[in-house]
Amino acid sequence: MKITRDHALCALFCEEFNEQNVILLRKRLEKMNDFEICYESDPAKPVLLPLRRLYGNPTNYHKYDIVEGINDKQVVEKFYST
Repeated sequence: MKITRDHALCALFCEEFNEQNVILLRKRLEKMNDFEICYESDPAKPVLLPLRRLYGNPTNYHKYDIVEGINDKQVVEKFYST
């Protein structure tokens, strides 16, 4: 199974992977302006890093794919409407 950014968000915050939690966790992460969810070598082990550290070590840290997972039009509309 490919681990997407939405899966990783739920795993990082120990929440069940579902539409409602994804929406809430996306908002939570968005409020942390200078942080991003990423991983080192294992996508199943997400970490939260300051953007400077992430971009300063591009060979050590990797961003998740945001195209897959709970990322359809309906969820995006709910995300921005609440």
